[in-house]
Amino acid sequence: METGGLSETILREPVLFSLKQKRNQATVIHFLRAIFSTTLAATLLAPAFVPLRAQVFPPAAPAWERLGPEGGDVISLAAAPGSTLYLGTPDGHVFASEDAAAHWQLRGRAASRFDGVLQRLLVDASQPRRLFAAVWFQDPSAGGGIFRSDDAGGTWILAGLPGEAVRALEQSPSHPEILVAGARSGVFRSGDAGASWQRISPSGDPELRNIDSLALDPRDPQVIFAGTYHLPWKTTDAGKTWTPVAAGMIDDSDIMSLRMDQQSPARLFASACSGIYRTENAGAQWIKLQGIPYAARRTQTIVQDPQDPRSLYAGTTQGLWVTRDSGETWARITPGEWVINAIAYAQGANHARIILGTEEQGVLVSDDAGFTFTPANAGFSHRVVADFVGDLRDPRHLLVRVTGLQEQLLESRDAAKSWHPLASSLRPAEVKKLYATFAGWWAALDGGGLARYEESSQKWQKFEFSSTPAATPPRGRYKARPLPNARARETKESDPEVTGLCVEGTRVYVATSRGLWSSELRGGILRRLAPDVFPTLVRSLAVSRAGEEISAVTPDRFYQTQDSGKTWRTLIPPKDSGELLWLLPSDAPNPVQPDPAAPSSGWLVGTAHGVFRVPAAGGLPWQLLQSGLPAARSSPPGVSRATIAIPMSAGGFYLTQDQGKNWQRLDSDAQAGPFTGIAADGQGGYFLGSRNEGILHLTLPGTSE
Repeated sequence: METGGLSETILREPVLFSLKQKRNQATVIHFLRAIFSTTLAATLLAPAFVPLRAQVFPPAAPAWERLGPEGGDVISLAAAPGSTLYLGTPDGHVFASEDAAAHWQLRGRAASRFDGVLQRLLVDASQPRRLFAAVWFQDPSAGGGIFRSDDAGGTWILAGLPGEAVRALEQSPSHPEILVAGARSGVFRSGDAGASWQRISPSGDPELRNIDSLALDPRDPQVIFAGTYHLPWKTTDAGKTWTPVAAGMIDDSDIMSLRMDQQSPARLFASACSGIYRTENAGAQWIKLQGIPYAARRTQTIVQDPQDPRSLYAGTTQGLWVTRDSGETWARITPGEWVINAIAYAQGANHARIILGTEEQGVLVSDDAGFTFTPANAGFSHRVVADFVGDLRDPRHLLVRVTGLQEQLLESRDAAKSWHPLASSLRPAEVKKLYATFAGWWAALDGGGLARYEESSQKWQKFEFSSTPAATPPRGRYKARPLPNARARETKESDPEVTGLCVEGTRVYVATSRGLWSSELRGGILRRLAPDVFPTLVRSLAVSRAGEEISAVTPDRFYQTQDSGKTWRTLIPPKDSGELLWLLPSDAPNPVQPDPAAPSSGWLVGTAHGVFRVPAAGGLPWQLLQSGLPAARSSPPGVSRATIAIPMSAGGFYLTQDQGKNWQRLDSDAQAGPFTGIAADGQGGYFLGSRNEGILHLTLPGTSE
């Protein structure tokens, strides 16, 4: 019993981007589009809720656990003294490691919004537990700002430039109270450690805007370089006057990063869409360096080796490149498919460790100057889970679809302790929605259609949608001859969008954008049910009593039959309910040992304006569930022992122990965000798929056995 069809949220890019920002923006757009555009639906673990004695949680709080899959998108990295590292994500979360990336822990969120991109993290040189974050929001109208944490990333406050999309932030090495920020509207400076900010670039200047990178002279904080979407600029008087410094650069070069040699400040390196440049005279003349091919010139960051100034590392959209001779020659030292957004150093016991922040793969580290890299994602799980389901026959068996540059179907048979690619004949990109039934995995296909996973053959069987045309009326004295094979009269129809699915006995029932369909599990041919009643979109359905009782919701009606579809009654929702989204029988059989003969005594119906309880007898009145549950759009519930859990579409995870009389919100900031699937863990708790946080596990005190 699944539902789909929620409207897609389109995330629009700002008009102007440098190539670095185009790439980072593409990463973030992919991340956020995966978060907001797929259907907010969750696997229903049973056709009903078991009316058990209500339980009350003891004083102990519910426990959340992050279960992976490990890795994800890293936007920024920052190193503190010793072995402490910080990591920023595309949705504002900050992770920390105290052991040079060996283990990670979620610390907090730098902005309250889910679309706050942590473009730059900076550790205050004078107070190592103080962090600054340059944040821009995916919604262009919201801008962004400078955020500050005084407790090593645990809590954050807006510290300046509200409404400004901030993409660059630097601190003066010689005067740590001086900070400089680059935003879409220009350059800003703080002389009091971020307490106040002043614009130091001309307001409304058509060129000195869209700041993508900054560099400060380590000896003189009045000397500032600013890289824009169109060439670099320089000031020697803290912004009173600015001069373009682009001699030697190809015109219209987006300056994605600037790196000043800490031993020789007159030497700078700049990465641009047209290549990597070096200047030996503080920007008076630039030389374009050779060695990195054009395909890899989207260089996100350049970092100088603190132990060997002649060695620099360039993180590009096609791997990591290194020079050992100040840029004269370059060599790629990682696979070309790696996309590297950030580079940091951490000092180990006997050597410096290179840390890479990547797209999709998370964190990679090298202890041999970049000759080899290994994953370092323990505790860092930030994969975009587009869909998640749990096997109704085995709560330890889970399936997840993760998105990124490469979509994957990952399977776990040990309650998410380990994940492995699902052996499958279907490309993950072809899957739009996963379903779990007592007959195994099913997949609604992108573009329409339905497939069932055959575990023995490790292949997906595609079901066909077929119709039987009405017989041609006889004319005159001649009558139509019956066809020798009835199947020959069937016509294959184009595949509709699948919006819900239910298996009852040996049949599968499917809700689609073109009505209800049904098929024998081994038949592979889906045929219409009640086409006159359901000519178009059906959102969700439930089936029981060997197919005699079928319930279904369209956007504006609830339908129910108790005679396998011969007759239907219509239940009219309240006018203020909004469109109908999903349904769930509210008092039905045990999900572990179902009784197919037991009738439903009522339903829960999710609508655009809340969740309603609908009694079986007459279907009236519809009762809006409140007492802690928001009157808003939601996803289908999960059922586990004596609880029902409902994820809300805009974020929030609510649970009831007394069959809907009272609700409690259980997620906090660390879990907040849209959930994409829910599955009972067999012990009274839940597994959840999150678009932001990977797979989460919720243990409910007092419910496990």
